[in-house]
Amino acid sequence: MIRIPALSRRGIIRSARQVSRVYALPAFRSFHFTNVLKLTEPIRAIDNSDNTPWYLREEQNISTKPADRPPIPYVPESAPSTVTEFLRLLAEEYGLQEIQLFDLNTLDASHPQSVENQPFDYIIICTGKSERHIYKAGQELKHYIKHNFQKQVKVNGLVSAAPNAVARRRMLKRANKAPLATDNDYGKTANSWVMCETSVDNICIHVLTKDRRAELDLESLWVEEKAPEPVEKQEESVAIKNVSDIPEFFLTRRKLHTSTRYINHELATCLTNLMEEEVDSLNSQKLNQYITEFEASFVNPNVEDHKFRSIFYSILHFIDHSVVSLEKVTEVMLDKYADLAIAIDESVNMKHERSSDVTTYMKVLIDSPQLQASLEPKPRSDKAFDMLAQFSMNVYRFSGETIDPEANPEFIPLLWKLAFTSTNNGELDLGPSVIDETLYDNKDYYHQKFSTSVQAENRTRDMMEVLNFYLGLKSDSRSFSRSFKELQLFSLGNSGRWDEFWNHWDVSMSLLDDKKDIQRWARLIVYLALRNDVRANKIFVQEYWSGTHKMSGSFMEQFQARSGDLKESETHHLKVSLGLILESQHKILPDSALDEIRTFASTL
Repeated sequence: MIRIPALSRRGIIRSARQVSRVYALPAFRSFHFTNVLKLTEPIRAIDNSDNTPWYLREEQNISTKPADRPPIPYVPESAPSTVTEFLRLLAEEYGLQEIQLFDLNTLDASHPQSVENQPFDYIIICTGKSERHIYKAGQELKHYIKHNFQKQVKVNGLVSAAPNAVARRRMLKRANKAPLATDNDYGKTANSWVMCETSVDNICIHVLTKDRRAELDLESLWVEEKAPEPVEKQEESVAIKNVSDIPEFFLTRRKLHTSTRYINHELATCLTNLMEEEVDSLNSQKLNQYITEFEASFVNPNVEDHKFRSIFYSILHFIDHSVVSLEKVTEVMLDKYADLAIAIDESVNMKHERSSDVTTYMKVLIDSPQLQASLEPKPRSDKAFDMLAQFSMNVYRFSGETIDPEANPEFIPLLWKLAFTSTNNGELDLGPSVIDETLYDNKDYYHQKFSTSVQAENRTRDMMEVLNFYLGLKSDSRSFSRSFKELQLFSLGNSGRWDEFWNHWDVSMSLLDDKKDIQRWARLIVYLALRNDVRANKIFVQEYWSGTHKMSGSFMEQFQARSGDLKESETHHLKVSLGLILESQHKILPDSALDEIRTFASTL
């Protein structure tokens, strides 16, 4: 707080951080004030002449307005009265917001959260303003149940000894060092999520901070799942003029419906109606009508409204990029950072918003039909990196922050994928998710045609230098995750860079990886079978099937040591994949070179 001379004993009024809030301070010469009065309405204007000194002007009257109570959700008639009692308590006494009630009696018996499968009949979930607010509400709720229902309950997640931010800063200042490793909560701060099993009429109450609630998305646990559409209908409904499909991360219906709790219902309805349309019926005129309807409802938006607006325009871009261009999507996503109300709202975690928006923007760039239609693969990658750099600069400008590659687990894989552009638009990309679905979901991809890709070598090299430098700053022993290394491996194979592929397998996936398991070999063999490259399969048969002359060892060496670790589905697909590899090599290699593999496969 800035100290100014105490010129008078009259009241001193100073502006607060938020524009819409004014603080009236008591009239004392000392500045160690103990009482601060928050106002919800601006101070009444006084007719004082500009020539009158401020210390001779008339006192200003203060008018206050009680805060609006949060609405209470609809309570079914069959629900016991205690449900309404708890809802009113949470809303009116504790000031918790965005309250939702879930009646689990309405769920089908097969649902994992139905009353037959877990002990609760009603779930109440609500949002606290801060961790301290949640802690106070949790303590009050605990005492309320004890005195009104004579039940001793435990509030899980309630931590009373957690140091507050001021105490932690003072401690670090005294210690004159960075936070200890044991102090790292990885964003999961104390009292950000508490749960109370009330032991009253099978009611359970969850209270979370806004950020933690959005992250966990608990509501999705207690909604009735809709029957999936037939595969043929799904493929028909998302076909975008035979050019590109709308990415799944924009079309997850459950995510859409469970996210509408924070946005106005007109926006949710407009977006839901758009997603239920048959794509073939959406011409430019109809898309523009949707835009007009959406923008008419986009009034006094909060941060969640801006997120839905970004999704809305991104979907329109994937449907018809002549109606909504990539530049328009970029403009819409940046509008949030030009919104003064959001900029001064201390409840918004802007650090999380920046990281999330950069990640989402990378997804748009990777699948943008505008880039795919207008540029060749390598120029397309260069254009995408240039647009990402400009977008990131605009997002982080004046924030005093820098991009943290580890803040979002999707950031590094997406950055890598941005350097590889597909040469076959509309064909499936052969990545780790396809291997997972083959091995564990028994999906048949063995006759699927997969896309090939082109690597932007210079961009890849620069990107890896920056990421390695960043990890080196964090710790000398830090390295990329195994899942990212596997993504790198498959990307090299998809671009036909087989020398780099096998070198990466020998060094990053084997020599520098202490965890030895047979599953990575099974995934490699399934990938080679699906990729069906004659040259790559030949190298595997001749150099990696048996023997110990390679740094990574051989498949048979690992199989003999850990064959018991293979699951039944992994064994089945290992046999199928080996059969396809043998089929690709029987005209190239002599039978004597394939007999060992053929005999082994027959025993699986």
